[in-house]
Amino acid sequence: MINRLLSLLLPLLLAVTSFAQDRIITRSLDTLHCKIIRKTPGAVYFKQLQGGVPTTSRIARREILSIGNDGFVVDKVDERIPFGNFDLSFSGGPSWLVASTKDAKNQAMQLGVTRDKIDSYYRQLKLGWAASAGGHWFISPGMGVGATWRFFFSGAEIWSTFDPHDGQTLFYGQMKEKLLIQYAGPSLKASTPLGRSQRLVLNSVVSAGMVFYRDEALSMHNYLLITGNNFGSAVETSLETFLTPKIALGAHLSLFAAKLKKIKVDSGSNSYTIDLPKDQRENVSALDLRAGIRIIL
Repeated sequence: MINRLLSLLLPLLLAVTSFAQDRIITRSLDTLHCKIIRKTPGAVYFKQLQGGVPTTSRIARREILSIGNDGFVVDKVDERIPFGNFDLSFSGGPSWLVASTKDAKNQAMQLGVTRDKIDSYYRQLKLGWAASAGGHWFISPGMGVGATWRFFFSGAEIWSTFDPHDGQTLFYGQMKEKLLIQYAGPSLKASTPLGRSQRLVLNSVVSAGMVFYRDEALSMHNYLLITGNNFGSAVETSLETFLTPKIALGAHLSLFAAKLKKIKVDSGSNSYTIDLPKDQRENVSALDLRAGIRIIL
């Protein structure tokens, strides 16, 4: 009887031994006891017993937390490196124009605007809000190509006395401005997981594209529309934490750089184009601090 029992159990023991040498832990903390037969950058192929029948299966690497053996000695931890996925990112937050306003302030004070009012005006104008969106396809582990879009908005308004320096007249009126800057272009994105849990991910995005500038200005009763475009670039880094395998929240720090070489001025009754000298080019560079969400499709 003992010999018969051993003869019945031996094939099962051999099967378990041959198919249960490896252990895969998924990000949902499920454990797969199996025999890994092949690994690719995007997936792991393995065999396991299902109802006593050897079955070949596949699991995407993005769903794997770790790979080890049945002795619970982890010999490899697969990182949360996206590959073959498309991700969408949306973020928004405060933005600060980094250009100097010293010359503009001096010109305004020569027209009779007080220092405190002109300082307030340019603080309002330089501190705005930025929104950004991007989509990237990860063509290799941790490296994606796609496109980035950015929008900046700010506005300023004061009421002040203006002196035309004719010795007779003073004007009191409104000085108002609304600034809108859009940017879009192709981009590269690198994604690197941090820590053993892989829930924290460090991203870097580099892009270059076109800048579209629009400045709506009102001084007293004079309205001006100033527009222009040129090439620009942006560098961004973000730290994200994954709430689920598909959704992450993060903080973004971005530097946007662009200067306008030419502007078009439209007063409503007349329009003209100005080629700006190199030392007077309109600097629309900005530093963004944004919060956002990332969705992996």
